[in-house]
Amino acid sequence: MSQQRQIPSPSKSVENVAFWAAANEGQLMVPRCKDTGKFFWYPRNISPYTLSDNVEWVAASGKGTIYTYLIMRRAAPIRIMRSPM
Repeated sequence: MSQQRQIPSPSKSVENVAFWAAANEGQLMVPRCKDTGKFFWYPRNISPYTLSDNVEWVAASGKGTIYTYLIMRRAAPIRIMRSPM
């Protein structure tokens, strides 16, 4: 019997709401530290470079190069079978 697994949507939080709102419009937004001018990933409102909230969301140009990628998969839940005692 083949059964489709339900994969939940990523959770939205105050940290990534701007990212998901833009994604719903078909646009990839990337956070950039305004103090250093450096982009960073994963989407959040605090710069990992300065630990400040001086962050802006910039639309990706689409001209970058992908060097690698990762597909995360979850294992099916383990079902524990209990034997009658």
